[in-house]
Amino acid sequence: MNTPPYSASDAARIGSEVADGRQERLSAALLGPNAVLPATQTLRRDAATGIPSRTAQPGPGNTTVMSYSVQTLAGAAALTFLAGPYTELYRADAAATAYQNPLWLSAWADTLPPHAQPLCLVVQCSDGTPAAALPLVHDTTTPRPQVYPLSAPASDYVRATGPQADNPVVADAITRSLSQLARGGADVVISDVPAASGLGQALSHTAEHGGGQPHLFKCAVLDLPVDVTTMSVSTRRDHRRRQRRWNDLSSNHLVVYSRSRTTAEMRAAAPVLAQIHHKRWAGRPAQAGAAHPVTADGLDALLSRCGAENAFIATLAVDHAVVAAQLCLHDRRTCYSFVPAMDPAFRDLAPGHALLRNLIRDLHEHGFHALDLGRTTEGQHAYKAQYQPHWTSTLTTVIQPAYASV
Repeated sequence: MNTPPYSASDAARIGSEVADGRQERLSAALLGPNAVLPATQTLRRDAATGIPSRTAQPGPGNTTVMSYSVQTLAGAAALTFLAGPYTELYRADAAATAYQNPLWLSAWADTLPPHAQPLCLVVQCSDGTPAAALPLVHDTTTPRPQVYPLSAPASDYVRATGPQADNPVVADAITRSLSQLARGGADVVISDVPAASGLGQALSHTAEHGGGQPHLFKCAVLDLPVDVTTMSVSTRRDHRRRQRRWNDLSSNHLVVYSRSRTTAEMRAAAPVLAQIHHKRWAGRPAQAGAAHPVTADGLDALLSRCGAENAFIATLAVDHAVVAAQLCLHDRRTCYSFVPAMDPAFRDLAPGHALLRNLIRDLHEHGFHALDLGRTTEGQHAYKAQYQPHWTSTLTTVIQPAYASV
């Protein structure tokens, strides 16, 4: 699971062409193992409009001055921040998801390829207090360096994290720092940012300014319990038909739903999940928005670090043979579906639907408030729509270097 996530053709397909030519390469100091480079910006926000501006001048009663310094931490310094101050930012951010969990991100940092190292953009208040941070990767595996979010494109949600992460001035400061990295000669691809977040809005503005267009993905979130009375008659009929088939099957076969409770149980289930996931997708071209290939070794490396307090694997078995499995992350009473897998040999029984119905009931009984089915790629919309989700959007964009000079 350590292949570079974006090729040059990927970047072009996602949306915007990154400028080449007479740009300075990313500073060698930035690439050092302990680089801490301040990139101080003073941004002002008009009190009436809330719009950040570098050129706005303070005046009595109409302008609030908000100063932030943006530090770029690299290598060991980024890892130290991720293990320390970032944890406090995560705890203080009510909008953070399980994909911003420092244990999850640290696990991905451990799996980086040899020519990649973590970066972290840290926005600090004028008193030095961290306001928000965005963990990244600087990858020189390919001829042209790449910068992308740590855990991308596997994670369904990439967010700046911290109590002020959605402050438009903070989000603008992060976006300008990303553009500075692009000016340094790197392809900067920022994926799966919630469109409604502060960073999502700032990136949209950046893309519009540069003439680009972010690529949007829909995400499906189920509120628990799922209210079947709001479903259409035909949808309820389809669910009942599938359930009858499983009821009939269980009269002659052993059908067992289970969910891992310990890290050992979860790690034991991971190779089975990887195997049936491979059977389902072997030989098929990767879709836009699809995550890294799922391997047993890759999953084990992630799950051993995250532990059962942050993740689980749910399975559905027929006569002791697993026919569907789902790796989920969880945080703050929300569960996030990360890797679903269904054995294609049992396609006629719709094992994915059967597992999902059991999982929905299980999560509700154990106090979860939502099941986030995440990024919805081609062919998945109708499947997820049968559970009456509410839909949100994430965006993926290539940062335009020209924005740094605005």
